Amino acid sequence: MAGDGRVIAASRAMGDVLAVLEQAVKTSLPVLLFGESGVGKHCLVEYALRVRGFSGPVPTDSAGGEKGETNCSGTLIVYDLDRLGPEGQQKLLDRLKSSPELWVIATASGNLETAVEDGGFNAELYYRMSVFPLFVPPLRNRKEDIRALGEVLLQKWGAAVNKAYTGFDQDAAAAMCSYGWPGNIRELENAVARACTLGEPPVVHAVDLRLKTALAGDDLIGIGGNGETLRAAVRRFKKAYVSRVLGETGWNQTRACKILGIQRTYLSRLLYELQLRR
Repeated sequence: MAGDGRVIAASRAMGDVLAVLEQAVKTSLPVLLFGESGVGKHCLVEYALRVRGFSGPVPTDSAGGEKGETNCSGTLIVYDLDRLGPEGQQKLLDRLKSSPELWVIATASGNLETAVEDGGFNAELYYRMSVFPLFVPPLRNRKEDIRALGEVLLQKWGAAVNKAYTGFDQDAAAAMCSYGWPGNIRELENAVARACTLGEPPVVHAVDLRLKTALAGDDLIGIGGNGETLRAAVRRFKKAYVSRVLGETGWNQTRACKILGIQRTYLSRLLYELQLRR
C-alpha cells in the first residue's frame, strides 16, 4: 500500500495476504481484513474490488457501519466493523441473513475475538464474517516493504513539492528500517512528505525524516542477530542520536551540545567522524 491505492508487497508476509485475498474475492464468502490502524486495509479493500472487476470509485468513509454498496455483483463494504454498536451489529447480521447473495468485505482494527468473549460484539456476526479473516501485519514486521513503499512515496511527494529526489541515502534507509512505525504506512507517508518538503535533492538524509524517535528499545540498534559488531552498533547509535538532536534543534550546534552534554569541539569531531551534514 502506497497511500495512493497501489499495493506494494515486497515482503513475504504481504505476498501471502494478497495470495489469499485474490482467491477469496473469487467466492461469495465474506472477507474480514484486520490489523493495526494505518497498515493499509482500505487499500486492500480497493484492491479486492478491482480484482472482482469493479472500476468505480470506492467509498472511503471509516466511521463504522455500512459504508458503501457497489454495483459489482452486489458488494457491501463495512469499514471499522469493530466500532459498530449493538444495534448496527444486529442490523448487519439481519442483512447478511436476508441477502445471502451479497458479498461483504469488512475491516477492523480492534480485537474482535476479545470483544466477543467480553460480550461487546455479536458472536454470530463475528463467526459469519470470519470465513476469510486476513491479518494485515504492521509495517515493523515487514521490513522489506518499508524501502519499497518509501521509494514510491518519495516519487509522489517529490513531484508534489517539485523536487527531483533520486532516493534515500544509506543512513536514511537504515533509520527507516530500524524505526518501529507505530503509525504504520500513514506515519511513513507523513515522514516522507516532511522529508521532501524540508530536505534538498538529490537524496533524502536521515535527519530530513525527523522521526519522533528512532531510539526506542530494540529498534534503535536493530537487535535481532544481524551480525553487527558492538563497535558498529555503537557508531550507528551515536549517528542516529546525534542526528536526531541536531534535527530537533534545527542544527543549532550550541543548543545541540547543551542537550548532548558535550563541547563544541567534540561535536565537530563527531560530525566529521560520523559523516553527518545538514
